[in-house]
Amino acid sequence: MALAAGSRLGAYQILAPLGAGGMGEVYKARDTKLDREVAIKVLPQSLAADSVALARFEREAKAVAALSHPNILAIHDLAREGETTYAVMELLDGETLGERLSSGPLPTRKAIEIGREIAVGLAAAHEKGIVHRDLKPANLFLMKDGRVKILDFGLARQISLPKGEETQTPTVTRHTEPGTVLGTVGYMSPEQLRGEPADARCDVFSFGAVLYEMVSGRRAFRGDTAIETMNAILKEDPPELSTGGRAVPPALERIVAHCLEKRPEQRFQSAQDLAFDLELVSTVSGVRARPPQKPLASWASRRRSVVAALGLALGALALGALAGRLIWRPQQPSTSLVRVHRLTELTGLEEFPALSPDGRSVAFTADVDGRRQLWVRLIVGGPALQITRDPTDHLYPRWSRDSSSILYFSPPLEGEEAGSLWEVSALGGTPRRLANSLSGADASSADDHIAFFRLGTNKIELVVAKRDGSDRRVMVALEPGYDYATPRWSPDGRTLAYERRSHGRDQAIFSIRSTGTNPKQLTRGTGQLNGFAWLPDSSGIVFSSSRGSIMLYLETFQLSTLRLDDGRPRQLTFGEVSYVHPDLGHAGTLVASRMRMRSDLWRFPVEGNGAENVRGAMPVTRQTAEVRTPSVSPDGREVVYVSDIAGHSNLWVTRLDTGESRQLTFERDPNLMIGVPLWSPDGRQIAFYWSGESSYGYSSIQPDGSGLRQILSKGWWACWSPDGRWLYYQDREGIPVRPLKKLPIDGGSPVIVRTDSAFMPALSPDGKTLYFGIEVLRAAGAVDYEIRSASPEDGPSRLLARLPWHRMPDAGRFQPVISPDGRWLALPLTDGVTTNIWALSTTDGVIHRLTDFGHRPTFISRRVSWSPDGRSIYAAVSEGDSDIVLIDGLTW
Repeated sequence: MALAAGSRLGAYQILAPLGAGGMGEVYKARDTKLDREVAIKVLPQSLAADSVALARFEREAKAVAALSHPNILAIHDLAREGETTYAVMELLDGETLGERLSSGPLPTRKAIEIGREIAVGLAAAHEKGIVHRDLKPANLFLMKDGRVKILDFGLARQISLPKGEETQTPTVTRHTEPGTVLGTVGYMSPEQLRGEPADARCDVFSFGAVLYEMVSGRRAFRGDTAIETMNAILKEDPPELSTGGRAVPPALERIVAHCLEKRPEQRFQSAQDLAFDLELVSTVSGVRARPPQKPLASWASRRRSVVAALGLALGALALGALAGRLIWRPQQPSTSLVRVHRLTELTGLEEFPALSPDGRSVAFTADVDGRRQLWVRLIVGGPALQITRDPTDHLYPRWSRDSSSILYFSPPLEGEEAGSLWEVSALGGTPRRLANSLSGADASSADDHIAFFRLGTNKIELVVAKRDGSDRRVMVALEPGYDYATPRWSPDGRTLAYERRSHGRDQAIFSIRSTGTNPKQLTRGTGQLNGFAWLPDSSGIVFSSSRGSIMLYLETFQLSTLRLDDGRPRQLTFGEVSYVHPDLGHAGTLVASRMRMRSDLWRFPVEGNGAENVRGAMPVTRQTAEVRTPSVSPDGREVVYVSDIAGHSNLWVTRLDTGESRQLTFERDPNLMIGVPLWSPDGRQIAFYWSGESSYGYSSIQPDGSGLRQILSKGWWACWSPDGRWLYYQDREGIPVRPLKKLPIDGGSPVIVRTDSAFMPALSPDGKTLYFGIEVLRAAGAVDYEIRSASPEDGPSRLLARLPWHRMPDAGRFQPVISPDGRWLALPLTDGVTTNIWALSTTDGVIHRLTDFGHRPTFISRRVSWSPDGRSIYAAVSEGDSDIVLIDGLTW
């Protein structure tokens, strides 16, 4: 029965009706106690008469009220007056999203802004264990002040559709026991339709349907009947957003598709990560669509001149790639609910978590004034305690057997061959130096021995010793030319495992029995590694790797498990946030560092301050590897760069005066990567590196997107000659050395320039001096980089600078760029967690820093670009943030 204006419900005077539906009747009212206007929702009798359902709603209403979140409708009171049960809520001024969408789709930027606010509200509710289960445009309210409110948290869970009422998207909502169906058809997740238990990920699916509708103006799933709509949700994918003729950022389309995955474990696993992705997505004015061009990956195979022998070779490579896939064969994750609990909230990077043997604490590193220091936090809660305060980095914390102290590693200082192992009390205090080491150490849980790597005589040794230095023995002498890290004792104390790393992608985990047998390789084809831990029963490992990453330079790292008796990895985590440095406790508790990266294009003046963010240079943004390696046009009006969008790396060009952007390449093969564009001196073409599963080389394209052609294969580290006639590059196929060659750009055979494995070439503006890099092995296989100068032809060279490996960003893959006046080489160098741009004098080798990011974790990949006047440097700067998380629900 409708309430008349002037009537009262307790302390609330009814002013006017606002609306009615299956969810109840809503009225505008005045709170006579607090003299404010509120909204009152009179709950349906079906809910009010069901004591169990009403008690459940009351509990959830209290939880929602306790949230007090700006994106969730506030509940002030829940009361009963006679036979009438009602909820008192804040009064909103605006319109529902459903009303707004009745006039058509939203502007893309507005849809992203609204979507992010919804995701933030959902994340806050999910954190409290509250799931909406009926997210739809009618339950989202757009305030006149620009805010977004989520309505009816908890109501959709209890309310049933009135008998006889039928709509195009009916609400099918009964009690939430397993096997029942609830939600609104058209926005329900597949698991809701099947009557399966639904968790927070069902809200992610509904959110995806809402976001799809905001952008496209049409529903993602819709049939002539409710049954047809349900069938579409269960079996069909909605049309791509871009098929409607509207320019939709590919990254936004990717986010929507990720939300609408049929299996909940394949969606975003948290609304918080969803909100993060949406925050990074932006649109660029002036982006114009282009028809797809011929894929780069098919160029070599489509050439008519390919002979039968080459075909056989390609077939062999294909079989090898297939074999690699069969070795890996990732499996689907468990269908159990995985929960991620954030343990730290410090600024910057929190890394290398280590669980104490007693399971009570986690040690980790965090940035303090640009240096990593050790921190400890109780698992049950409370603030983190900083336990070291030294002017050097502290890495790889590991606990002692009795949980009373922590071992850690400090990298070598300038001029030192090795770093140091230290031990400090878990409560802080004065650290005690233990030994020279090349990496961190680990303490055995079976006895008082630690394992670490040290320099021997022209070799690296894996050493076991007591912490006082006694009972030291060499377990194995290791192959030179690699870096070795993260030794880990198995929980039973019988086996040691460690990572072997190289400057390429040949990375693997090895194990060795404590008796000193030959090392056994455990992992293959995993891409880059970023930490591992033993399973509690010593039957296998959990490791972080970039296998399957779609990123261009900064890979995403996911967790996988591998059992020793099987040898086949099984992926545990999915998505676009990295999980690195895992550690496992005896009870199966897993902690890891959850990392996000975001990048942007910046202009830095060579003299003075005034760094400028080049807005508009990013057609979309992601948390990792979205913008890389800019190259400014010779006239200084445009910049070309690589953007990794929706898993596909492509070239983009942006006008520096207007921010208008255009896409040059349209590769969609996830196995083909495009990188390091180089604008020719005459401005007529852009050379760029590309690599596929079995081929790589350089191609060129004109600035308007036409004239795409392959220049060379089997080459990398290229640069233009000043006259634009030659492309200098390193031939990767050279044996035993990889010569530096130059290729006539208009056709002809390459000419050898140097035969000493020179790479990273740069030519002076007058073409008379060649600058290049050389790898130099130090003792036990450690690597330095020398930057040298010489004439452009083979001959004696002069040393300009020698740089240790730990100063090199991106695993040593960087390229100096010559200034327009020929006086300086600009290059990115790393100091701790920060990469800055440095200038190296071409006359005397003096080097000085051009940027100062302080203690902010930053990354600059491979190459920067000078402006034509030499007054500025353009760079793609990535900034990182990570926190320590505890992950529940993974199965090994």
